[in-house]
Amino acid sequence: ALISQVNSSDLKPLQANRLNLWITQGKVEMDLLRSNLVQFEREEQRLLKARRHTLNQQRSRIELALWVAAGISMLGAIISLTLFSQLEKNLRHREKKLFESRTLLQVVVANVVDGVVILNPAGDIETFNAAAEKMFGYEPAEVIGQNISILLADPLTSDCDDDETQTVDHL
Repeated sequence: ALISQVNSSDLKPLQANRLNLWITQGKVEMDLLRSNLVQFEREEQRLLKARRHTLNQQRSRIELALWVAAGISMLGAIISLTLFSQLEKNLRHREKKLFESRTLLQVVVANVVDGVVILNPAGDIETFNAAAEKMFGYEPAEVIGQNISILLADPLTSDCDDDETQTVDHL
């Protein structure tokens, strides 16, 4: 349409030919530019599709990892609850056995005719039976928790007053 207007105008033939050439060249360049834009758009669509596919794969992997982590966490929680339950049962059983053992020891110590004094590793009195009460003249409440040195005669303790652990070692 533009070329027919140029040919029908009052331009000189040389000017018209030159103008027609420019219009034709411009049209060819515009067609080439359109073709390049279409190719560019297709390539961008292909890259966008590939990127979306990659993102979907990554999302799927992340979701799988989250589900696996949640499953492992649940399994760990179940295992830990089971272990705590077993530990609690074991602790209760041991406490019961310890109580029974202590009760038996107290009964034996209380009924022994000899004086019995039981010490801890530091030399403090933990158990003091009735025969020991008669032997030493102290009530159990007076000596339990005290060092054994309060029951020993002065000649034996005079060299041990500075170090009460030596008294325990002499026994």
